[in-house]
Amino acid sequence: MTLQAGDGLKKALTVTGRNLGVLKLTDTNLREDRHDKWTAHNIDNSVLKLRKRRSKHRWVMGGVVEHSWF
Repeated sequence: MTLQAGDGLKKALTVTGRNLGVLKLTDTNLREDRHDKWTAHNIDNSVLKLRKRRSKHRWVMGGVVEHSWF
């Protein structure tokens, strides 16, 4: 192996190592983002359930609202 080939190999290994580091960081960020979105989804679902439970009116088929005082 010539000196020039050895330098090229070292450079390629350095660049590859740097790229692997960037990929690992990206993987970590994506996993954290996915967890945050899952948490936000669960919170939104809980809020919707709470609003439905606290609702004072009933919805019937066809979109007509039925009030208990009629």
